[in-house]
Amino acid sequence: MAKQRKLFITHAGELAHRLVRSVRPHGMIADFAKSYASRHGRMGVVDEPAHVRELELTMGREAVLVMVAEVHRLLPGALGARKGRPLEPEEVAFAKMFWPEFMTALGRSLEWPAAEVSAEREAFERDLLMYRRWTERAAFPGAPVQENGASPFHDRCALLLDSSTMEEARLAAAEFEKQLAITAAHLLGHLGQTAIAKARPASPRGSRQSSRRPRPPKKPAAARPKRRPQR
Repeated sequence: MAKQRKLFITHAGELAHRLVRSVRPHGMIADFAKSYASRHGRMGVVDEPAHVRELELTMGREAVLVMVAEVHRLLPGALGARKGRPLEPEEVAFAKMFWPEFMTALGRSLEWPAAEVSAEREAFERDLLMYRRWTERAAFPGAPVQENGASPFHDRCALLLDSSTMEEARLAAAEFEKQLAITAAHLLGHLGQTAIAKARPASPRGSRQSSRRPRPPKKPAAARPKRRPQR
């Protein structure tokens, strides 16, 4: 089935909601904690319900930062830009409206307190810039170059997850970060897609014939009596 992308400003809120909903509650964070506990013999510690709820709030913020950084990296391509080419003027204008709307909707989905929205957003955008240094690869003009070293998610996630076994937790965080980036790309990639065509039968001629009513079979012609030879 053929697909066509058409993004609107309203998709900004939809994307923000889906990103947050994918990690909490009872989402990827909880699944990650349970998987880690089972793999490393930390059952009843890392996957304890109260600890999981805390992780969904603390690690959930870091996970969303990873996903938003990936969205920021992929957004030009989602808007139609090709590698090495800038966006068209109308695409630039749309991006300038889309991103602030997306960040505002993200604050609502993260449930920032009304009195602290400005401070929370400032802190989030500061951390987002740090994450972008590891996720963006200068694919478009003005994008920061990737620095050497590990992603900040590895240490931050490990401290929150299981500080008593940092090395194992750090390795698990690196794998989890890949899942988060893939999920973000998937959600952005399916945003604004609509079906424009359905599969057609292989033979158009056959499709026309199938739409007609079947004709009744012809009756066999009556046999003519044979003439006797004249004597």
